[in-house]
Amino acid sequence: MTAWGESSHATGPSTGSGRVKTARPAPIVLNSSAVAIRAPPRRVTEADARRVPAAMHPRGRTGRARRSVPGRATDGPYDAPMRPTALLLDYAGVMTEDMWASVGGFCVRHGIAPERLAGAYRPGADFYELSVELECGRVSVEDFEPRLAAVLGLDDHTDLVQRLVGGLGVEPRMVEVVAAARAAGVRTVLLSNSWGEAMYAPEVRALCDAEVLSGRVGIRKPSPEIYAMAVEAAGVAASDCVFVDDQEVNLPPARALGITAVHHTDADATVAELRRLLHL
Repeated sequence: MTAWGESSHATGPSTGSGRVKTARPAPIVLNSSAVAIRAPPRRVTEADARRVPAAMHPRGRTGRARRSVPGRATDGPYDAPMRPTALLLDYAGVMTEDMWASVGGFCVRHGIAPERLAGAYRPGADFYELSVELECGRVSVEDFEPRLAAVLGLDDHTDLVQRLVGGLGVEPRMVEVVAAARAAGVRTVLLSNSWGEAMYAPEVRALCDAEVLSGRVGIRKPSPEIYAMAVEAAGVAASDCVFVDDQEVNLPPARALGITAVHHTDADATVAELRRLLHL
């Protein structure tokens, strides 16, 4: 993380004109290799700004402030965008194939109309509310599976959740870009509404520095608290985080905290956006 400090200005003796001389701050030596930070330049006035080409203006042509890139030398206010330092990732449908496509495939294999589950899994329906309880860890997978079997019209509920979602195929393009981000020093956090921990592929978990799973913490997306937990797990400021999720309803609470949120609809598009945001 970047440590932020405050600069102070010493004042010298008065001149004969009554003005006070301002002492120029001495360079601050950070370590034995004598790396120094120069005193900040004077404040840019409106007149100065009018003389600066638009492409070099601190707010550019769009009027949006730009931030400095960690590790890149800057001179004055004309800084490049700063790279985020943490990546928060949904699991099913982002790091894997679409969850409901997998569930639909299960239904087809067992002669179940996919609409049967879709109809039961709607806000306000009893089964949906039971699913929320499962995701928040208030109902065990073992207690949930008989109810799920009843919704699907199945007699055998043994390991039903794992049979339903445990076979989600990992998305190799997302795995590749997350691995590249981590290799570049970006912290990675898995932020997921969970149907038990057996659903998570080991190769995805191995890519993550931390996990915030709803069943563990007792809160699910889109509750704002779980995003704050993920930011804390990342160990950076919310404004230094990028969050990827395939459910649009989960994005506004992240943005409200200052997190950059990416709506995942296609792996190629998300990979391109992450490479742009993270300077990969």
